[in-house]
Amino acid sequence: MGVLIPGCRPDDITLACVFCPCIGFNMPSNLKEVTPKNKLFLYGPVYGGDSNHGASKRARKDNKNDRRLAPGYWVDHPRQVVHLVCCAALTHDLLSYPQDQTCSGFKVGRSQRTGKFRFVEISGIVAITCRHIFFRSGAVIDLIMGKRYSFTNFALAGAMRGDEELPEHHWSYDVLCIYIKQMLERWGVYFPKLVPIIAKMFCCIPLFHIHSHRDLCQAVFSMCYAIGWGLLHMETVEHPWARLNKAAAPLREMTGGACHDAYNDLFNFWNREKLERMGECL
Repeated sequence: MGVLIPGCRPDDITLACVFCPCIGFNMPSNLKEVTPKNKLFLYGPVYGGDSNHGASKRARKDNKNDRRLAPGYWVDHPRQVVHLVCCAALTHDLLSYPQDQTCSGFKVGRSQRTGKFRFVEISGIVAITCRHIFFRSGAVIDLIMGKRYSFTNFALAGAMRGDEELPEHHWSYDVLCIYIKQMLERWGVYFPKLVPIIAKMFCCIPLFHIHSHRDLCQAVFSMCYAIGWGLLHMETVEHPWARLNKAAAPLREMTGGACHDAYNDLFNFWNREKLERMGECL
Protein backbone atom coordinates (compact mmCIF):
# COMPACT_ATOMS: atom_id res chain seq x y z
CA MET A 1 0.00 0.00 0.00
CA GLY A 2 3.01 2.29 0.36
CA VAL A 3 1.89 3.39 3.85
CA LEU A 4 3.89 2.54 6.96
CA ILE A 5 1.65 2.13 9.99
CA PRO A 6 3.37 2.76 13.35
CA GLY A 7 4.20 -0.49 15.10
CA CYS A 8 4.70 -2.38 11.83
CA ARG A 9 8.13 -3.24 10.53
CA PRO A 10 9.19 -1.64 7.22
CA ASP A 11 9.59 -5.13 5.74
CA ASP A 12 6.24 -6.35 7.10
CA ILE A 13 4.29 -8.37 4.54
CA THR A 14 1.01 -8.17 6.45
CA LEU A 15 -1.99 -6.00 5.70
CA ALA A 16 -2.85 -4.06 8.84
CA CYS A 17 -6.24 -2.74 9.91
CA VAL A 18 -6.39 0.96 9.05
CA PHE A 19 -9.58 1.48 11.06
CA CYS A 20 -8.20 0.70 14.51
CA PRO A 21 -6.90 3.73 16.44
CA CYS A 22 -3.19 4.30 15.97
CA ILE A 23 -1.31 7.34 17.27
CA GLY A 24 0.67 8.97 14.49
CA PHE A 25 -1.49 7.41 11.79
CA ASN A 26 -5.19 8.16 12.33
CA MET A 27 -4.99 9.62 15.85
CA PRO A 28 -3.20 12.78 17.06
CA SER A 29 -0.10 12.47 19.20
CA ASN A 30 -1.80 14.42 22.03
CA LEU A 31 -4.85 12.15 22.10
CA LYS A 32 -4.84 11.75 25.89
CA GLU A 33 -4.66 15.51 26.46
CA VAL A 34 -7.45 16.56 24.08
CA THR A 35 -9.90 13.76 24.90
CA PRO A 36 -12.16 13.87 27.98
CA LYS A 37 -11.42 11.07 30.40
CA ASN A 38 -14.90 9.58 30.05
CA LYS A 39 -14.43 9.35 26.26
CA LEU A 40 -11.04 7.63 26.17
CA PHE A 41 -12.62 4.21 25.71
CA LEU A 42 -13.66 5.28 22.21
CA TYR A 43 -10.02 5.36 21.11
CA GLY A 44 -8.73 2.14 22.63
CA PRO A 45 -7.91 -1.03 20.67
CA VAL A 46 -10.07 -4.11 21.15
CA TYR A 47 -8.40 -7.52 20.83
CA GLY A 48 -10.13 -10.86 20.53
CA GLY A 49 -8.25 -14.13 20.90
CA ASP A 50 -9.16 -17.71 20.12
CA SER A 51 -7.47 -21.04 19.51
CA ASN A 52 -8.19 -23.20 16.48
CA HIS A 53 -7.35 -26.88 16.97
CA GLY A 54 -8.43 -27.68 13.44
CA ALA A 55 -5.25 -25.96 12.26
CA SER A 56 -3.00 -28.69 13.60
CA LYS A 57 0.14 -30.15 12.03
CA ARG A 58 0.66 -33.87 11.75
CA ALA A 59 3.78 -35.38 13.30
CA ARG A 60 6.01 -36.57 10.49
CA LYS A 61 9.63 -36.98 9.52
CA ASP A 62 10.42 -33.74 7.73
CA ASN A 63 13.06 -31.06 7.77
CA LYS A 64 12.88 -29.49 11.22
CA ASN A 65 15.09 -26.63 10.01
CA ASP A 66 12.53 -25.52 7.44
CA ARG A 67 11.77 -21.86 8.12
CA ARG A 68 9.11 -19.48 6.89
CA LEU A 69 10.14 -16.79 4.42
CA ALA A 70 8.97 -13.95 6.66
CA PRO A 71 7.40 -13.66 10.14
CA GLY A 72 4.22 -12.12 8.77
CA TYR A 73 1.36 -12.79 11.15
CA TRP A 74 3.35 -15.23 13.28
CA VAL A 75 4.98 -14.40 16.58
CA ASP A 76 8.65 -13.58 16.10
CA HIS A 77 10.21 -13.56 19.55
CA PRO A 78 13.57 -15.14 20.45
CA ARG A 79 12.44 -16.24 23.90
CA GLN A 80 9.58 -18.16 22.36
CA VAL A 81 12.03 -20.98 21.63
CA VAL A 82 12.65 -21.50 25.35
CA HIS A 83 8.95 -21.72 26.03
CA LEU A 84 8.35 -24.18 23.20
CA VAL A 85 11.01 -26.49 24.59
CA CYS A 86 9.37 -26.43 28.02
CA CYS A 87 5.98 -27.37 26.62
CA ALA A 88 7.35 -30.01 24.26
CA ALA A 89 9.04 -31.76 27.16
CA LEU A 90 5.67 -31.87 28.97
CA THR A 91 7.42 -31.23 32.26
CA HIS A 92 5.94 -27.90 33.17
CA ASP A 93 4.48 -24.75 31.72
CA LEU A 94 6.21 -21.41 31.81
CA LEU A 95 8.32 -21.26 35.00
CA SER A 96 6.65 -24.42 36.34
CA TYR A 97 3.16 -22.90 36.33
CA PRO A 98 0.61 -25.73 36.18
CA GLN A 99 -1.83 -25.98 33.31
CA ASP A 100 -4.94 -24.37 34.73
CA GLN A 101 -8.42 -25.73 34.28
CA THR A 102 -11.25 -23.42 33.41
CA CYS A 103 -14.39 -22.96 35.49
CA SER A 104 -16.75 -25.90 35.98
CA GLY A 105 -19.30 -24.55 33.55
CA PHE A 106 -16.92 -24.62 30.58
CA LYS A 107 -15.25 -28.00 30.03
CA VAL A 108 -12.60 -26.93 27.54
CA GLY A 109 -9.92 -28.63 29.62
CA ARG A 110 -11.50 -32.04 29.11
CA SER A 111 -11.56 -31.60 25.34
CA GLN A 112 -7.80 -30.93 25.32
CA ARG A 113 -6.69 -34.26 26.75
CA THR A 114 -3.10 -35.23 26.02
CA GLY A 115 -4.14 -38.39 24.18
CA LYS A 116 -6.08 -36.34 21.67
CA PHE A 117 -2.83 -35.00 20.22
CA ARG A 118 -0.78 -38.21 20.04
CA PHE A 119 -0.17 -38.02 16.29
CA VAL A 120 0.25 -34.27 15.84
CA GLU A 121 3.30 -32.09 16.26
CA ILE A 122 1.32 -28.85 16.49
CA SER A 123 -2.08 -29.16 18.16
CA GLY A 124 -3.46 -25.88 16.80
CA ILE A 125 -2.87 -22.15 16.66
CA VAL A 126 -3.87 -19.08 18.63
CA ALA A 127 -4.71 -15.92 16.70
CA ILE A 128 -5.57 -12.38 17.76
CA THR A 129 -7.93 -10.20 15.73
CA CYS A 130 -9.13 -6.65 16.22
CA ARG A 131 -12.74 -5.54 16.56
CA HIS A 132 -12.91 -5.21 12.75
CA ILE A 133 -11.88 -8.89 12.37
CA PHE A 134 -8.44 -8.17 10.93
CA PHE A 135 -5.68 -10.58 11.86
CA ARG A 136 -3.03 -8.68 13.79
CA SER A 137 0.58 -8.77 12.64
CA GLY A 138 2.85 -10.89 14.84
CA ALA A 139 -0.13 -12.26 16.77
CA VAL A 140 -0.45 -15.90 15.66
CA ILE A 141 1.38 -18.72 17.41
CA ASP A 142 1.52 -22.51 17.26
CA LEU A 143 0.16 -24.53 20.17
CA ILE A 144 1.65 -27.68 21.64
CA MET A 145 -0.53 -30.18 23.51
CA GLY A 146 -3.75 -28.21 23.75
CA LYS A 147 -4.44 -24.81 25.27
CA ARG A 148 -1.40 -23.27 26.92
CA TYR A 149 -2.21 -19.82 28.19
CA SER A 150 1.41 -18.69 28.10
CA PHE A 151 1.36 -19.10 24.32
CA THR A 152 -1.55 -16.66 24.24
CA ASN A 153 0.64 -14.14 26.07
CA PHE A 154 3.08 -14.13 23.16
CA ALA A 155 0.28 -13.66 20.64
CA LEU A 156 -1.33 -10.84 22.62
CA ALA A 157 2.02 -9.09 23.08
CA GLY A 158 2.52 -9.20 19.32
CA ALA A 159 -0.96 -7.78 18.74
CA MET A 160 -0.23 -4.88 21.10
CA ARG A 161 2.86 -3.80 19.17
CA GLY A 162 2.44 -0.14 18.26
CA ASP A 163 -0.55 0.36 20.57
CA GLU A 164 1.37 0.99 23.78
CA GLU A 165 0.62 4.73 23.80
CA LEU A 166 -3.14 4.39 23.38
CA PRO A 167 -5.21 5.33 26.45
CA GLU A 168 -7.15 2.11 27.03
CA HIS A 169 -6.95 -1.51 25.90
CA HIS A 170 -9.69 -4.15 25.76
CA TRP A 171 -9.15 -7.91 25.64
CA SER A 172 -11.66 -10.70 25.04
CA TYR A 173 -10.90 -14.40 25.50
CA ASP A 174 -13.19 -17.39 25.90
CA VAL A 175 -11.45 -18.79 29.01
CA LEU A 176 -10.61 -15.44 30.54
CA CYS A 177 -11.72 -16.44 34.05
CA ILE A 178 -8.71 -18.75 34.33
CA TYR A 179 -6.37 -16.96 31.94
CA ILE A 180 -6.13 -13.91 34.20
CA LYS A 181 -4.90 -16.02 37.12
CA GLN A 182 -1.13 -15.48 37.51
CA MET A 183 -1.42 -13.28 34.43
CA LEU A 184 0.76 -10.47 35.73
CA GLU A 185 3.38 -12.94 36.94
CA ARG A 186 3.63 -14.59 33.54
CA TRP A 187 3.81 -11.27 31.73
CA GLY A 188 6.43 -10.03 34.17
CA VAL A 189 8.81 -12.76 32.98
CA TYR A 190 8.77 -12.15 29.24
CA PHE A 191 7.11 -8.75 28.77
CA PRO A 192 7.81 -6.61 31.86
CA LYS A 193 7.38 -3.36 29.91
CA LEU A 194 3.78 -4.29 29.09
CA VAL A 195 2.78 -5.19 32.65
CA PRO A 196 1.44 -1.66 33.46
CA ILE A 197 -0.83 -1.88 30.39
CA ILE A 198 -1.98 -5.40 31.23
CA ALA A 199 -2.76 -4.37 34.81
CA LYS A 200 -5.22 -1.73 33.55
CA MET A 201 -6.64 -3.71 30.63
CA PHE A 202 -10.42 -4.17 30.41
CA CYS A 203 -11.09 -7.90 30.08
CA CYS A 204 -14.32 -9.69 29.15
CA ILE A 205 -15.58 -13.02 27.80
CA PRO A 206 -17.28 -13.23 24.36
CA LEU A 207 -21.05 -13.14 24.69
CA PHE A 208 -21.73 -16.59 23.22
CA HIS A 209 -19.06 -18.41 25.22
CA ILE A 210 -20.01 -16.70 28.46
CA HIS A 211 -23.26 -18.68 28.69
CA SER A 212 -21.18 -21.82 29.27
CA HIS A 213 -19.49 -20.24 32.29
CA ARG A 214 -20.70 -20.16 35.86
CA ASP A 215 -23.05 -17.44 37.07
CA LEU A 216 -20.21 -15.59 38.77
CA CYS A 217 -18.24 -15.38 35.51
CA GLN A 218 -21.33 -14.15 33.68
CA ALA A 219 -21.76 -11.34 36.19
CA VAL A 220 -18.11 -10.28 36.38
CA PHE A 221 -16.89 -10.72 32.79
CA SER A 222 -19.96 -9.96 30.69
CA MET A 223 -19.68 -7.15 28.14
CA CYS A 224 -23.28 -6.25 28.89
CA TYR A 225 -22.22 -4.83 32.26
CA ALA A 226 -18.84 -3.37 31.25
CA ILE A 227 -17.99 0.14 30.10
CA GLY A 228 -16.49 0.69 26.68
CA TRP A 229 -17.68 -2.45 24.87
CA GLY A 230 -20.82 -1.02 23.28
CA LEU A 231 -22.70 -3.64 21.26
CA LEU A 232 -19.63 -5.79 20.60
CA HIS A 233 -19.95 -9.52 21.13
CA MET A 234 -16.31 -10.37 20.23
CA GLU A 235 -17.13 -13.75 18.76
CA THR A 236 -15.65 -12.27 15.61
CA VAL A 237 -12.43 -14.27 15.81
CA GLU A 238 -14.55 -17.36 15.11
CA HIS A 239 -15.65 -15.97 11.73
CA PRO A 240 -12.41 -16.53 9.77
CA TRP A 241 -11.99 -20.06 11.15
CA ALA A 242 -15.17 -21.15 9.38
CA ARG A 243 -13.57 -20.31 6.03
CA LEU A 244 -9.90 -20.99 6.71
CA ASN A 245 -10.52 -24.45 8.16
CA LYS A 246 -11.28 -25.65 4.64
CA ALA A 247 -7.54 -25.35 3.95
CA ALA A 248 -6.48 -27.02 7.21
CA ALA A 249 -6.39 -30.60 5.87
CA PRO A 250 -3.68 -30.07 3.21
CA LEU A 251 -1.76 -27.56 5.35
CA ARG A 252 -1.27 -30.00 8.22
CA GLU A 253 0.76 -32.23 5.88
CA MET A 254 3.25 -29.47 4.99
CA THR A 255 6.59 -28.73 6.59
CA GLY A 256 6.63 -26.09 9.30
CA GLY A 257 7.93 -23.21 7.18
CA ALA A 258 5.69 -23.92 4.20
CA CYS A 259 2.67 -24.20 6.49
CA HIS A 260 3.37 -20.80 8.04
CA ASP A 261 3.87 -19.20 4.62
CA ALA A 262 0.56 -20.64 3.42
CA TYR A 263 -1.28 -19.31 6.47
CA ASN A 264 0.34 -15.91 5.94
CA ASP A 265 -1.17 -15.86 2.45
CA LEU A 266 -4.58 -16.89 3.79
CA PHE A 267 -4.54 -14.28 6.56
CA ASN A 268 -3.50 -11.61 4.06
CA PHE A 269 -6.33 -12.64 1.74
CA TRP A 270 -8.83 -12.42 4.60
CA ASN A 271 -7.57 -8.96 5.62
CA ARG A 272 -7.60 -7.75 2.01
CA GLU A 273 -11.21 -8.82 1.58
CA LYS A 274 -12.16 -7.10 4.83
CA LEU A 275 -10.41 -3.90 3.75
CA GLU A 276 -12.04 -3.80 0.32
CA ARG A 277 -15.54 -4.52 1.64
CA MET A 278 -15.44 -2.48 4.83
CA GLY A 279 -17.33 0.32 3.10
CA GLU A 280 -20.40 -1.91 2.95
CA CYS A 281 -20.49 -2.00 6.76
CA LEU A 282 -19.98 1.71 7.42
